[in-house]
Amino acid sequence: MGVRSGFVGLVILALLVAACSGGGGDTTRSTDPGGDATTTTGSDWDDSFIDGLPEGFPSDQIPLVDGEVIRGGGTPESGVWIVLVRTDGPRERAVERAAQALLGAGFERDPDGGFFDSDTYRVNIQSVQDRDKVILNYSISIKRTR
Repeated sequence: MGVRSGFVGLVILALLVAACSGGGGDTTRSTDPGGDATTTTGSDWDDSFIDGLPEGFPSDQIPLVDGEVIRGGGTPESGVWIVLVRTDGPRERAVERAAQALLGAGFERDPDGGFFDSDTYRVNIQSVQDRDKVILNYSISIKRTR
C-alpha cells in the first residue's frame, strides 16, 4: 500500500470512528483525500448521515456483509456513499466476507488490494474492531469518465 493510500485509509478510519461516536457539537474535522483540505463542523458532518442506508444506495449492485447498517450517507447525484455496517468478527474474517461478496458480484480486486472495481463503481473497505463486533466502512464512488 502506498503512502497516499495509507493516508486516505487513516482519514477514513478517523471519520468512521467520529461518525460512530455520534459526537455532535462544534468539533472541526479536516480531511485531505484528494489533495485539497476540506473542513466541516461536527454538526454539519452528523447531519449528512442517517441511520441505515441512504436513499438511492445501489444495494442491488453493491452487496454488503450481513449485519446491522448503522449509518449511511451520500446520494446518486454526488456519486459517493459511505456506509457503516456492524458485523461479527474477528476483523480479518469480516473483511474477507465483505471482499468475497464484492468479488461474487463481479467486482475485481485492485492489484494493490485496497479497492474493488466494477464497470460502474469503486469500493474501498476499512475496518475497526468494536468489542466483539467489527465495523466495516464502505466508501463507494461512481466511476466517472473524463
